[in-house]
Amino acid sequence: GRLLKCSLNGAGYKQVFCYKSGKLERTYLVHRLVWMAFKGEIPEGLEIDHIDGNRSNNRLDNLRIVTHQHNMLNMTKVKGYSYFKEKDIWIARIFYNGKNHHFGCYKTEEAAAKAYKEEKAKVHIIVEVDRGDK
Repeated sequence: GRLLKCSLNGAGYKQVFCYKSGKLERTYLVHRLVWMAFKGEIPEGLEIDHIDGNRSNNRLDNLRIVTHQHNMLNMTKVKGYSYFKEKDIWIARIFYNGKNHHFGCYKTEEAAAKAYKEEKAKVHIIVEVDRGDK
C-alpha cells in the first residue's frame, strides 16, 4: 500500500528502491516491473526494449521483449549513417548478424537517415513471447 518514488539511474532508466527495516533490500528497474506485472516473467536471454528509445517512457505499449542484439539496434547513439567529406556524400550502413552492411550513398543527410530507418525496420525483427492475458 505504499507509493514508491522513482529516480533515474546513471543510464537514464527509472528505478525504485525497496527497503526493509530501513535497509536497502533491492533496486528494481521500472520497465521490468511494468512488463512482469502485465506480461509475466522475462525469459532468460531476453530483454525489455523501449520502442521509442525513451528510457523514461514505461507505458506497456512502449515496451517489447527482444534479444540483446535487437535491443542494441534501437540505441539512439548509433545513427546508421555518416558523412564522407572527401566525396561529399552520406553513407548509410547497419550492423547486424555480426557484420557491417553498407547499403547506399546519398547526397543529403535526410536521404541517408531515411534509408537507414527503412533498412533497420527490415532487420529489426522483434521476438515476442506470448504470455497470455495477465
